[in-house]
Amino acid sequence: MQGHGDNRHITVGKGPQSHKFCSNRVQTTKFSWWSYLPLSLFNQLKKFSNLYFILNMGLNLIPGINIVSPTSSIIPVIFLIGIGLVTDLIEDLRRFYADKKVNNVPTQAYRDGSFQTIPTLELVVGDLVLIKSNEEIPADCVLLASTEERNVAYVNTMNLDGEGNLKTKHSHPFLSTILHGLPFDTNETTGAVSLKMDELRPQISTLKGDLHCLQPNREINQFAGRFEFHSKSEPASLSTAQLLLRGCFLKNTQYALALVVYTGKETKMQLNSRKSKGKFSRLNRRLNWSVLVMFMLLLFYMFLGAGLQVYLNNSQGSDHPYLATETMNGFDFAFQLLAGFVYFHNNLPTSLFVSIEIGRFIQMFFLQWDHQMRDESRGSDGKMIARTSNLNEELGMIRHIFSDKTGTLTANKMDFKRASLGHSVFNTDLDKPPRPRVNSTVSVKSEPREIFNGMSNTCEHQAFKDLAHLYLDECVPTYLSNPSSTGNNSVSPNLPPAPGLPSPSLDLPPPPTGLPPPPIGLPSPMSDLPPPPDDLPPPPADFSPPIQLSAPPTYLNRLDSKYNAFHFINALLLCHEAVIESQLDLKLLRGEITAPPPPIGNMSVNAIPENKSSVELSNLHVDANGDKVFEKIYQSTSPDEIALLSVIAKRDICYLSRTVDTIEVNLKNRTHTFPLVALLPFTSERRRMSVIVRLADGTNRLYMKGADSSIIPLCTVAEQEKAGDVMESQGIVEQFHNILASIDDFSRDGLRTLAVATRLIPEKELDIFKQKLKTAQEQLVGREEATAKCFDELEHNMELVGCTGVEDELQEDCPQTISFLKECGMNIWILTGDKVATAVNVGFTCGLISRDTIPVYITDDSLKEFNETRVKMGKESLYTEHVKVGSDTDNLKLPSRLPCKKAHEDAGLTEPIQILLDDLLSEKIKREETSRDNNNDGGNIAIIADGYALNVIVSSAVLVDKFLKLAELGVGVVCCRIAPMQKALIVRMVRSRRRDIISLAIGDGANDVSMIREAHVGIGIKGVEGTSASQVSDYSIAKFKYLKRLLVVHGHYNFYRLSTMIKYSYYKNLSFCTQFVFYLVYTLCSFQVPYDSHFISFFNLLYTSIPIIVTMLLDKDIPEWLLERQPKIYKQYRNGKSFTIRTFIKWLLLGWAVATFLFFSGMVFHNYGEVSKNGTVEGLLFYGVMTGTAAFTGVSFVYLWKTQYWTILIFIGFILSILIYGVGSILVTVVTSLGKDFYHEFFHAFASPVFYLYILFTTLTVAVLFTIVYYFEREFCGDVKVRAINTYIKGARWPHKPIKQS
Repeated sequence: MQGHGDNRHITVGKGPQSHKFCSNRVQTTKFSWWSYLPLSLFNQLKKFSNLYFILNMGLNLIPGINIVSPTSSIIPVIFLIGIGLVTDLIEDLRRFYADKKVNNVPTQAYRDGSFQTIPTLELVVGDLVLIKSNEEIPADCVLLASTEERNVAYVNTMNLDGEGNLKTKHSHPFLSTILHGLPFDTNETTGAVSLKMDELRPQISTLKGDLHCLQPNREINQFAGRFEFHSKSEPASLSTAQLLLRGCFLKNTQYALALVVYTGKETKMQLNSRKSKGKFSRLNRRLNWSVLVMFMLLLFYMFLGAGLQVYLNNSQGSDHPYLATETMNGFDFAFQLLAGFVYFHNNLPTSLFVSIEIGRFIQMFFLQWDHQMRDESRGSDGKMIARTSNLNEELGMIRHIFSDKTGTLTANKMDFKRASLGHSVFNTDLDKPPRPRVNSTVSVKSEPREIFNGMSNTCEHQAFKDLAHLYLDECVPTYLSNPSSTGNNSVSPNLPPAPGLPSPSLDLPPPPTGLPPPPIGLPSPMSDLPPPPDDLPPPPADFSPPIQLSAPPTYLNRLDSKYNAFHFINALLLCHEAVIESQLDLKLLRGEITAPPPPIGNMSVNAIPENKSSVELSNLHVDANGDKVFEKIYQSTSPDEIALLSVIAKRDICYLSRTVDTIEVNLKNRTHTFPLVALLPFTSERRRMSVIVRLADGTNRLYMKGADSSIIPLCTVAEQEKAGDVMESQGIVEQFHNILASIDDFSRDGLRTLAVATRLIPEKELDIFKQKLKTAQEQLVGREEATAKCFDELEHNMELVGCTGVEDELQEDCPQTISFLKECGMNIWILTGDKVATAVNVGFTCGLISRDTIPVYITDDSLKEFNETRVKMGKESLYTEHVKVGSDTDNLKLPSRLPCKKAHEDAGLTEPIQILLDDLLSEKIKREETSRDNNNDGGNIAIIADGYALNVIVSSAVLVDKFLKLAELGVGVVCCRIAPMQKALIVRMVRSRRRDIISLAIGDGANDVSMIREAHVGIGIKGVEGTSASQVSDYSIAKFKYLKRLLVVHGHYNFYRLSTMIKYSYYKNLSFCTQFVFYLVYTLCSFQVPYDSHFISFFNLLYTSIPIIVTMLLDKDIPEWLLERQPKIYKQYRNGKSFTIRTFIKWLLLGWAVATFLFFSGMVFHNYGEVSKNGTVEGLLFYGVMTGTAAFTGVSFVYLWKTQYWTILIFIGFILSILIYGVGSILVTVVTSLGKDFYHEFFHAFASPVFYLYILFTTLTVAVLFTIVYYFEREFCGDVKVRAINTYIKGARWPHKPIKQS
């Protein structure tokens, strides 16, 4: 990080930089040509299996220890390490060619007075680059100019944040005085755009100065800079609004000129490309301790062999002189220990690790190839993606599911349903099909109902089109017509750009002459207008009296229906971050072009208005009838904004575009321009957005839209009620509470609510705000905090004018999926930022909370009520008082409308929570015991907690334990009003206190990323909010319903297959290697080997490994359809029942039993074997071939016995294993260089009837042994899986194809 201290200094237009910055080369390769071999070898040495084989090879090269042929120990080392070296080489070559492609992309950089084409890797900090439309931005740059109006550029940031909508960037206004845009010509024939270089070069030559900015950091939304121009006295403050990030694409902009500020590894994309910490399966931990057990067993065998040899040598050496000639000492004992390691090294199935990695890797592709987890309607976006193979079996052991609500349980297809303005509720469902309407004034109601004379909370329900008609036909002609101008639809067009994060400049001219001066302070009803303050500034010298209208300005009367209607629609129309990506769509909305009308029969009507060109339907977002599809025309990071804009646009209120100083709209086919004074952007901390525009009368109006919990406390009525001194009129207070009542009603119906507020900004206050904001934006360090503080100081004394209710319908089969997962024993948590009532309603509709479930509320407001009630009632249990049976949503205990202070600020909540949890736990446990005695359900509970209460709970380990215990006794938890970081905190809380369980987090948006990374298994849904969650997840799916199949089918199969592979591997090694122990004792610990060295090495590595890998991929213990019908199977096996200490010991005992049987039966058959033709009895080598082949056939039978779902591939794997064993045996017995001692020994064995009789006898005996074990487990162990299969077998045979579910 080069530069001065905390800042980076870049010179512009003054030659080379004073500091050397890093190059723009992208390098993702791990190795160079000279470091590949040593580093790759070092990586291979980190693997336990490779180290184990290398140790065995090294010992086997020492004379006196090399019990087996050194060649047989070298081959596994070369094989395993060779595979690793080749894999590293292939992967790194792929990275190398990808880097080469990226680094050599041609880029135009300004050097030596002209633009030259150079490779991207040659860019340096301080270069001026010219970027064309649809090109990738080659480095992190500051936008200087573009070919678009007001130097605006549009970028696609999909590669960075996963969001597909375009982001608007613009250069600093000061640059417009130096670079007057990029001059260009347009070819009238082809439409191609070319720059006028002769005009551009002189402008670039005048661009000289110094840029100071922050050092490189990983925060994508953080950038602060200061451009000091040599020709300007004041510096220009730069922010993220001017930053173009590497990896983004320039869209809908012909050319953009930018200054490079960060390159190479210091770009934000590279800084964020670091891998997250790895996740490992819990089965790996079980595998580790099982390996430790086997290693301890190996040590026992080593000490047993060495100790017996020392004992026999020292005590019986005189009787057996061939053993030794001298007494053995400690050194000899250590030497024999090493010999024992070589002798028993196959006791540890080192090939298991390689087989597991191969199997997991292929399983990952099986997940992606499952068509039942693919949404074909979405093309490539509908595919399942597995980004890791380490967690495949974890999917079968999930205990807790943490789910986002919006876009995860819901479809994220927002539908604007209702709007409340206090006096009326407007319902879009009441709108009738559009009819041609004449240009006449339309009133909302012929007989409007006055609701402010009394305290009525009942609002009129009207069609939303009536609100649109009121706005267009009565409000717009009155409020948007400038009295001082004629025929002009724009107001104050020459304003400077808006301040805020995107645009810092704020030098506003005084209001236009001939207009009334802007009101100061908070407006109130005409009858309640406060007297003007004493410190009112004198009117300007050129001030003229206001033009007298025929009627008083009714929009100052806040109780007038037109007042709320005007400002409510304005807020929806102006306060958002949506854009129109297609320029053709923008021209269509402006009326510059038109789409051809739909065909009539086989003929098309070409009625095109004059001076307008027709465009093909395929190039526009219109339906078959030529009607505009606004849901596709508008693009935004928030689906709520698209829903709101689409509804009003269908009623002739269309948003068009926003520049740095204006907002363009189309009202009833007439274009209007709102001067943009300031923009206060949305952040996750603020949870609201505000804009300040100048209206036709010259006043500055702030419009705010966002979460009701963040807006309501800023309203005047709320502030006065909190202070206990309400100064507003009764009508204003009643209107305020009517809107709050509508928010509760909308939430109770499951709608997402947003509050809308406004405020008149006096000119004096605006000047103070401009000065503070300018000071804050000149800071390089702490700019975001200082800017946010300026925003907070301006956003107060708000007028609540309305609220919206947006419906987000549930995803397909969401209730059925959640119901099944609950029956699987999973504890489901819904984590959302919505209101309590909204979240609880979704909990009911999605099936988490059923009608017989008791909702338990642990919220900020309910806890205060609980505390007050407990004070009155003493120490009696308040379980029945606090809990309400959810027989109907009206019974749900809602918090009070006005949010109270946060719980972590109220120390009095800690004790009530602890007492409440104690009461709930004791009562729930008592009910559970009573229900068991009466054989009935004790009543399930569902916890509803908000972020305020959770802040208190997570601060105490005692409260966390009690809360989690209560949650596990219930069916689920609904966490409301929580921020994105609280989601991760909740997951971390459960993981840290419940280390024995596996958690899963699923979400679809950028606010779910931290939660997904924190959980054991992270699932991302590729939805409307982008692919941020999908990109960081372990597995990505298209719909929530696919989670069921992913867990209960693939999760169960993966865990079953992997655990079977581990048990089988231990069994086959023990059944073969335990014979060495008996043979060691039988030969007086001489470490004599009865097998060929190559047979010992290949038995574990090659002969018996192929079938188990195939089985690991394809075997099925239960049909898929039965798993999807029987949730109890998953519930029992989610604890890892397929691989426990009991099953591990069982397979160890089976391996020892088979090995004991093979050894002693082999001795019997060998002692009573036949005599060869030359009169000799077959010796040691014949015994080795016979028992080794018996071990292979015994292992193969277990493979057959354990396989429960035969396919052609499993059959091929079995046959291939036999062929490899036969070919390998023939090679060893024929090629003298491979097996000198075993020359033709296999042929002798294959020609002996005793050999075949022994193989048949041992195979049948092993078959009987395993059959007895299988039926004992099936009939007496009470296995749910076995009972499910038995139930199925009684009614039908095992299907070759899944039977369709009814």
